[in-house]
Amino acid sequence: MKPLFTSLLLLFISLIFVGCSTLRVATDYDKSFNMSTLHSFYILHKKAAFKEDTLTTNRINKALITTLQAKNYQLSNKESADFYVVYHLNVTNKTQIDTDYQFVGMYPYRYGRGMVATTRSYNYDEGKLIIDIINPNDKNI
Repeated sequence: MKPLFTSLLLLFISLIFVGCSTLRVATDYDKSFNMSTLHSFYILHKKAAFKEDTLTTNRINKALITTLQAKNYQLSNKESADFYVVYHLNVTNKTQIDTDYQFVGMYPYRYGRGMVATTRSYNYDEGKLIIDIINPNDKNI
């Protein structure tokens, strides 16, 4: 009985942490376009104004190539590619401000009790990766 309880407790705790993810992924595409006519691709990437990390761009290139080849698309040169893959990186410095309310007073006595607000700010970098598939004939996404 104890191993069952431990397993259920572990499952419940893991579900709580999975449900707390703030990662958002959005997709948008033209549903009328027939992707089965495409067979080869080429990756285009124009570096942004800020200095990009070559380690990151190499990892993104490798991930794109691996994923597309797993879907039976072949990497080719720019002139013979059926579609171009273009990605854009954006890193923005953000600030998050959290306020925590704490009770103060002497326990077990009921006098002198009140709330104190404690405000903290956190600086973090938010990264965005946008991947576009472009038709080389008419330059449409």
